[in-house]
Amino acid sequence: MILQLFVQLLMIAVICALWHISQRDNGLATVPDNDNASFDSKGFHPASIWSSSIVWATVPAWIISAYSSLWSAMLEALKKVQPTLELDRPNATRRSSVVVWDAWKQRLFSIFGRQPTPSPSRTPTRSTAKRTLLLDYGEWPVLNGFKAIKQGHVLLGIGMLLRVALWTASGLSAAIFAVAQVPRESTTDLYRDKFFDESLGWYDGKGASYSSSVPALEMVSATVVRGAQNYSWTTDTHSFLPYFPTEKNATGNYTFDTEAYWATVECNAQSEEDLVRADVIRLDVDGGDEYNSSQVSLTFKSDGCRVSKWFTLFNTTLKYAKSWSVVDCGLVADRMRIGLFTGTYNASERFHLTNLTLITCKPKLYRSNATLEVSLSDNPSTAKVLNFTQHDQEQFWPGFTKTWIQEIYMYSVFDPKSYLEMDSFGRLVIGHSSNDPSLETIVDKEKLLSSFKIVFQAFFANYVSLQAYYPVKNATITGKVSRLQFRLFVVKSPAFAVVGIFATVFCVTLILLVHLHENRASIEKVPRPDARKRSHVPSESWS
Repeated sequence: MILQLFVQLLMIAVICALWHISQRDNGLATVPDNDNASFDSKGFHPASIWSSSIVWATVPAWIISAYSSLWSAMLEALKKVQPTLELDRPNATRRSSVVVWDAWKQRLFSIFGRQPTPSPSRTPTRSTAKRTLLLDYGEWPVLNGFKAIKQGHVLLGIGMLLRVALWTASGLSAAIFAVAQVPRESTTDLYRDKFFDESLGWYDGKGASYSSSVPALEMVSATVVRGAQNYSWTTDTHSFLPYFPTEKNATGNYTFDTEAYWATVECNAQSEEDLVRADVIRLDVDGGDEYNSSQVSLTFKSDGCRVSKWFTLFNTTLKYAKSWSVVDCGLVADRMRIGLFTGTYNASERFHLTNLTLITCKPKLYRSNATLEVSLSDNPSTAKVLNFTQHDQEQFWPGFTKTWIQEIYMYSVFDPKSYLEMDSFGRLVIGHSSNDPSLETIVDKEKLLSSFKIVFQAFFANYVSLQAYYPVKNATITGKVSRLQFRLFVVKSPAFAVVGIFATVFCVTLILLVHLHENRASIEKVPRPDARKRSHVPSESWS
């Protein structure tokens, strides 16, 4: 009986401990991720048994089944002593548990002010022949339990019902463990073989004059305007100095500290009425031109920076989106300006344009330290930025800035069928703001202003990623990698169901232990099999 209690407590403790470890460590153990079963010219190749659920489903079920056999053996022994306990009932003394309960009951009565009632003297009742006969439990297990309880063998009947519960626990135990893919984080080393070169390879005979903006503009068109996936190590707003894992298996999510480069603009947008009110716009018409050409001149100051621009209009060109820049504003006036001039040709208007808009912006370039989380595939050069956190940012003016901004308006795609006058940057702003691939619609100034900021940020980020990172001697840092792994978990519902069954079995076993201990004098009268052989008394007299 002590062995029964020990095994039951051990089962409860082990299952609870495994569940706690599973919750704390995000799984009990890592399960090998082996290939599935396959078939080829050599025949069938089964999957490794260690990657199959048969291991963690069969072993627990076998353990519970083994204990169920131990419980059944105890029930068989209890069946044998049950008739003796019934026969010896008249000679049994009052049970100590009954005496203790009577004492506590009298004490409770006195606490609540009730008069203790003397316990009536009990005369041991004789057992009936029906109760003393060892019943033939040949029915179904559940019926056996109820049959035993009905005949007065209560503990024996409950034990039989619990045997059925243990069979159920054996089936439930096969579902205690399950496998799931979860992210597991570990420390790893990463290296970088590039650095941010603000001279764009000047010392290698290259420099800003050799670094085209066309790849960056095409990337912005694909990602920001058309919704494609961002370029590696780049978002719509930031470019990150790339790092690569030193290990061969590069797949996973990596978190590490790196450098970030990004830009923004401080802008204002003016309509035709605003420009007329400020007296900064003028129209010059060339009457002898077959194209009815004219020139819109703009001269104004933007926070101390003098801007003077002109744009030629033709009656054969219906849409205009021309970017412009000034790169000699000086330190006091924040160095540079960039902007956009838009409108739709209409000869009847005062300035031959409807929906005329002028955007003027101060570009601001930044670099900062950042904690970056990226997803790497088998090809580590292809990285998708998942998340990042910036800190310690500073504004700066890299050496390529002047040439890069000054040449933006020069990039354009020639289209012999087009009636649009738009450079590449202007096309991106119009396309993003109108969401119209044909560029037929020029929206209001507020939408243009918002799209201008978005396109410029993406343009700078992609330009840095494509042109500004140059080779350097490797430098190594430490980061973290998170990969999906198969982990073995304890499933709460079946685990707690099995624990509940064993807790019930433990309580019944404890009661049964007390019952047998109080009737140990009667149990000692049960003859042993070897004693029967030595005795001349017929064995039938024991029943």
